[in-house]
Amino acid sequence: MAYYFFLGTTMLPVPPAKMSIKIKNKNKTIDLINEGEVNLIKTPGLTEISFDARLPNASYPFANYDTSLADLLNSNFSGNSFSFKKSDYFLSEFKSAKAIQNPMRLVISRMNSNFTMLWDTNMLVTLEDYSINEDAEDGFDVVVPLRLKQYKPFATKECEVITDENGKQQIKIKEIREATDKTTPT
Repeated sequence: MAYYFFLGTTMLPVPPAKMSIKIKNKNKTIDLINEGEVNLIKTPGLTEISFDARLPNASYPFANYDTSLADLLNSNFSGNSFSFKKSDYFLSEFKSAKAIQNPMRLVISRMNSNFTMLWDTNMLVTLEDYSINEDAEDGFDVVVPLRLKQYKPFATKECEVITDENGKQQIKIKEIREATDKTTPT
């Protein structure tokens, strides 16, 4: 089975050997006086994804060095989009993702042996935390355990109360302001 992992605009050169997707629970259990324990069902929490990304410092035949999702989507297969990139390139992308404090897109494409799409994962995520592991058994490669959390865009709504000619009041939403392009005041 072929996996392709895109994180932001970068494709990981070596798909992780295993991955964990955890759908969090927001249900609440309460005790009723003569009924015992019951479960109050709530909407699911945010999904967490974790995996170990191998970042090679040598060019391997099993690695895919198409590192640009933008190039792939635009069918721009010229230039250096297929060129080898060392681990420091990916580490700087992870560092930038933490510094920018904006969500990024996670796309995981799963295909069978004849490259027919099985299913995919496509969601906005935040890079919660990562660590950089170096081990002599991995040679010069770096292994980075990543923990991502689903990001759901939210917005504030500004409302206005309007009274019609019959005296009936209605609420009108003026504008929806997205929260993703936030600026931190000084």
